[in-house]
Amino acid sequence: MIEQKLIVGRYIELDTPQPVFAGPAVNGFREQIAVILHIDQSESLAAPVTNNPTLPGFNPTIKQQIAIGAQKAGEQIKSQFDRQRVSATAVGMVAKAHRNFVWLEWVGGIVNEVQPNGMDVLTGPMSGCWIMSYQRGGVSCVGHVGTVMEHGSADSIAARNAWNAFAASVPTPPFSGFNPFNDPWVGALPAQEPGELPRKTFALVTGAGTFHTVIAYPQAKKPTRIRIAGIQQNPATLPANGQIV
Repeated sequence: MIEQKLIVGRYIELDTPQPVFAGPAVNGFREQIAVILHIDQSESLAAPVTNNPTLPGFNPTIKQQIAIGAQKAGEQIKSQFDRQRVSATAVGMVAKAHRNFVWLEWVGGIVNEVQPNGMDVLTGPMSGCWIMSYQRGGVSCVGHVGTVMEHGSADSIAARNAWNAFAASVPTPPFSGFNPFNDPWVGALPAQEPGELPRKTFALVTGAGTFHTVIAYPQAKKPTRIRIAGIQQNPATLPANGQIV
């Protein structure tokens, strides 16, 4: 349901917590304790400004001090005109269900797993990992297969092998999945704007079981503030046998 709040052109302060694991990895799957976050109501905030600390040993002259002060004042004034519609995120559940979600952090070399109990799951940033929805031990799970940038690295091989072994062991495959970074984006990819860092891709698995790709751009002067540049629903692209390569 949070896809309703991931509005294109809106900014999200996404400062995510570190994962809390339920225990050690078993057969390459490691369960995380579900951490519920929510998206607050948006508010109009000034655009972030550069925080340039004084370099050690730099003793500016009076003329330089005046120039530095004028530059900072100019940035502050400009930021007040460059307003951004921003929603913060925070730990905990709120009454409006469409603002709540489970955050799934990931590490390489394993299948990072969470039991969402019917809630939306957001995870990322993505670099080619598969996102899976499946049942294991009779419990519905969402998994982030923790491959890394190097396809042939030990972590990537271990994560793929863990998932493939599980998928091969299930008589009636109760799973589906997608690859948000590599699956086709319909239309032109949302463009980066001035003052933004390279794009980040996130994956959303809703409580209803739909898959979504979210394209966002962090603000260079405040990387935890991301601009939602695009969101689209994806079909399941996991092969029927569940095997990934």
